[in-house]
Amino acid sequence: MHTITQTIRKSAVRLQFDPLPKNLRSRSNVCLINGLFHVGSSQILRFIGNLMLTRLLFPEALGLMALVNAVIIGFDMISDMGLQPAVIKKKGLLTSDYLNTGWTLQIIRGFALFGITILLAYPVGLFFERPEVYWILPSLGLVRWVTGFRSVSIWLIERDLKPTRHTVLNFISSAIGIGSSILLAIGWKHVGALVVGNLIWAISNTLGSFLIRSGHQHRLMFDREALSDFLKFGKWIIISSGLVFLGLQGDKLLLAKVLDAHTLGLYTLALFLIQAFTGMVSAVSTKVLLPLYSREGADDQNRNMFHMMLWGTMPFIFMMILGGDRIIDSLYDYRYHRSGEMLEYLALAIPPMILRFLLSPMFLAKGDSFRKMLLSVFEAVLVIAFMLFGYMKAGIYGFIFGYSIAQYLLYFVTRILLWKHQPFIYRGEWIFLVIGNLVGSHEWMWLTKLVF
Repeated sequence: MHTITQTIRKSAVRLQFDPLPKNLRSRSNVCLINGLFHVGSSQILRFIGNLMLTRLLFPEALGLMALVNAVIIGFDMISDMGLQPAVIKKKGLLTSDYLNTGWTLQIIRGFALFGITILLAYPVGLFFERPEVYWILPSLGLVRWVTGFRSVSIWLIERDLKPTRHTVLNFISSAIGIGSSILLAIGWKHVGALVVGNLIWAISNTLGSFLIRSGHQHRLMFDREALSDFLKFGKWIIISSGLVFLGLQGDKLLLAKVLDAHTLGLYTLALFLIQAFTGMVSAVSTKVLLPLYSREGADDQNRNMFHMMLWGTMPFIFMMILGGDRIIDSLYDYRYHRSGEMLEYLALAIPPMILRFLLSPMFLAKGDSFRKMLLSVFEAVLVIAFMLFGYMKAGIYGFIFGYSIAQYLLYFVTRILLWKHQPFIYRGEWIFLVIGNLVGSHEWMWLTKLVF
């Protein structure tokens, strides 16, 4: 009996997953600080890199990379099996066989993505009439192949609400990748500098992931029970991720077909600043709220953390809606001037997006990947339908109007779908929406008049 017990202990990683740890509040606060530093520092690095690269490269290069990134992110999301959320939400004991099965699936996914980008590079470049896509797309596919080998340690420390080392790793690897792109662009002045920088980031991040946590021996394997668990949890996520891709990246694919590369580059810059902020909220929400929502009996802590993150975003919303043009004018040269007004109108969509990003981790925390998939269906349909409607009515600004309207509708859909797990509304949600709309009332009036 003693031998059996020792064998079980050696083949497993115990993660102290008590229903409600006594230090949950302090641990979640530390996790929030780490999440803010992790995502905030990454976004600051991206912003600095973007600022310098816009001076070294032309708007057309940004537009081209936006198109290729939209395609590669689409492949990435369509193949997303939810491996990390599956590990985070799994209660009790995590065996080495379970973790190694997840790692093996991650590696296979990376190989598949690389192969798909090679096969589809020519048709995609031909469709969008961008010959550079022929080589850029497989190059970014190679990046996905490299990151497929990242250690499962990342999943474990995120689940354990101890992400400090992961934060440091991402900061260092991002700095290496962005710095490499800038150095290459100084002498090369070609979109290839961005591609090589991405590959250098992938290599440094993957190698570093094996240094942030010890105690697990990685090896290729398939455990039948673990494989069944991953597939059961991930079957709806695969569908929902593909639909989310249409909602998040569909705008770039649509505009890439109807706009010239210069205008697409201007829109991409404005959208970059919006997504730098909303992406930070989404990433921190996943790091902090997903583990918290997974705990039983942590309603008070969930509510407090939700409100802290919600109202902390309001000053940035004010800044982008009221001063978007001044932000662009002060940071970028005359070639990007039109991005300022695009930024102000795109910022109208931020309030409902923030609410949705803070609420949606609850689906996966409760193991409800089906309703998460339903939300993705609505996201794909509503965003694409309203963007097309707006574009047909008033061009690029009608396109932005449709995008913003769709985000408000998606918030209400999220609330309806969450009713099973949370049959109440957090105090202040609608106040937050009202304030956001009052701040952007002038922009709403101008866009509405333009479209109708």
